[in-house]
Amino acid sequence: PELLLYFDESGTPMPKGLSVERDPATGVLLSITAGWGNQGRVKTTGVDLTANLDFPLGAGRWHSNLLLTHVLEDEWNGWDALKYAGVPDTRGTLSNVFTISDFTFSWNVHYISGFDRAREGPEDNVPGWSTHDLQAAWDTPWNGTVVVGAQNVFNEQPHLNEDNDFDTTLYD
Repeated sequence: PELLLYFDESGTPMPKGLSVERDPATGVLLSITAGWGNQGRVKTTGVDLTANLDFPLGAGRWHSNLLLTHVLEDEWNGWDALKYAGVPDTRGTLSNVFTISDFTFSWNVHYISGFDRAREGPEDNVPGWSTHDLQAAWDTPWNGTVVVGAQNVFNEQPHLNEDNDFDTTLYD
């Protein structure tokens, strides 16, 4: 309600469905209709790429899938989020699967580009981060599957800092 009173007093337009009602003669507050309102504006443009490759390889079959997103522009209320908010502009996943007989081997690579936290000095740049996941599966004769795998096999840790002044959920 405090923000709505500020909007009312400053003449700022309120989000739809929210209001402050005053007595026209005295200006005394009669009611406030409060709740969640969206008055922000986000403008994002970018490129999404999906590419698939599938072909026989020896006695088996190879399949690769690339998913890549590159953000060209990300503005929040006219503010350049890519430049100042600690937002990476590129994310991608490359999945590779080789199948031969009753065995399947998978190798997945996940990538998040680096970004600048918009402060002074190179210590404020957060480098890109990639992880590698491996998996092997065996389709058993009794209609079951045995799977062994490991995530982040090189134990690459994200480049976090004590301030946590950027979105750490990027690395979940």
